[in-house]
Amino acid sequence: MLMDSDILFGSLGFRVWNLMLVIWDFSGLQQNYLLKI
Repeated sequence: MLMDSDILFGSLGFRVWNLMLVIWDFSGLQQNYLLKI
């Protein structure tokens, strides 16, 4: 049970992270961030 929930949580977190990266890319914030570095 614990293992299944860990896998489910990991998959959900991965999807959320991918969605955040897509939104970050789409909004152009990535370019601004790279320029600040």
